[in-house]
Amino acid sequence: MAKENDFSIAFIGGGNMANAISNGIINKICTANNIHILDTDQIKLSKWKTQGMTASTCADSRLSQCKIWIYSVKPQEMQNAIRSTKTWLNQNTLIVSIAAGVSLNILYKWFGENSSQSKKIIRCMPNMPALIGEGISGLIASYNVSTNDRELVSELFKNIGTVIWITDENDFHAITALSGSGPAYVFLFLESMIDGGVALGLNKEQSYKLAISTLSGATRLMAQTSMSPSLLRECVTSKGGTTEAALKIFDSCDFKNIVKNAMIEAAKRSISLSQKLFASD
Repeated sequence: MAKENDFSIAFIGGGNMANAISNGIINKICTANNIHILDTDQIKLSKWKTQGMTASTCADSRLSQCKIWIYSVKPQEMQNAIRSTKTWLNQNTLIVSIAAGVSLNILYKWFGENSSQSKKIIRCMPNMPALIGEGISGLIASYNVSTNDRELVSELFKNIGTVIWITDENDFHAITALSGSGPAYVFLFLESMIDGGVALGLNKEQSYKLAISTLSGATRLMAQTSMSPSLLRECVTSKGGTTEAALKIFDSCDFKNIVKNAMIEAAKRSISLSQKLFASD
């Protein structure tokens, strides 16, 4: 088990994900005064300070006192963020990047020549439900990250949901298509269910509650049983019944392949954006 002093954390970028992570860990694995925020937005910094964190608009020596640096900026801002902060890095600093599409090799280059020999870097892709502690984060570590440091980061991100480690960085495109973009697919399905309920005569509030509870209950049931989704679906589907009638419509529209092809396009787009954004590197 990590000690509280291990969790001296700097967030470079004080947006939604930094807020989600900090909310998940404060008073669980560290206190607010263990966290330092770096952001150019004075309004954001004021909010952070009221919570007991230290905050600054520019990098200074306080960064060098933090063991874990979490870069939570947009991909197109990442290089400038690294350029403005790397002076304060030391050999014990553990770097975590949640910038989508920025590969380990690109990060090595931006941190300087031969940085792969000294910088300890972990890429992480959390998703939107992390905002309520129900996210899932895909992670991969550079070769020189120790087992202890991996466990440290695992403990940190487990406070905003589930953690899954991968060994092939190319899998980040699949993670983007599944869990990164996935909440939007679920919201679209819920939106469709709510609209369907309204079309059948329910009011919006009734339809909303029924849709949310149905999805939440179904996913919880699946998580708590050893049954496959196909077997669970069969348990709900009676021969010649209402569910079978509905599922025939899904089948006629090739629903499974629609979802699969949508995910393939999301993964392709992830690859394309990564190549386009960092073509010069």
